[in-house]
Amino acid sequence: WQVSECRSGTELLPKSGETLAESLVDLSADDVLVVFAIRRIVPSMSAVLDLTTSMKCRTLIICDQFFHTPAKATWLLKCATRSPSPLDNHVSVLLLCHIIADELLQSLDAKGRKRLVAIEDMHLMLGEM
Repeated sequence: WQVSECRSGTELLPKSGETLAESLVDLSADDVLVVFAIRRIVPSMSAVLDLTTSMKCRTLIICDQFFHTPAKATWLLKCATRSPSPLDNHVSVLLLCHIIADELLQSLDAKGRKRLVAIEDMHLMLGEM
């Protein structure tokens, strides 16, 4: 979500009402697909990674320590999610997401900040916040 605040053209896939194929068809070498592989990995994960690799799309997998599927990713970032309780601890995943969004905002420099200001100005004009 924070990445989409900083940069236009950011989408959550699959889009509502679309198949994976419909959502992935336009990916190219100019794109980065971020995949979250936490605890339960859907069966289509390997096929999606094979497909995006053939499309030359760069892929970042953010996963937990249980991820053992051979990754065909450009980047693989493992997060510790083990917890003494029955629930996984996702603090490290959220921290990593924050770092990625913050680094993106810094790399976009004035353009990213201008977008954030424009969004906040529109929130005020629309009375959304």
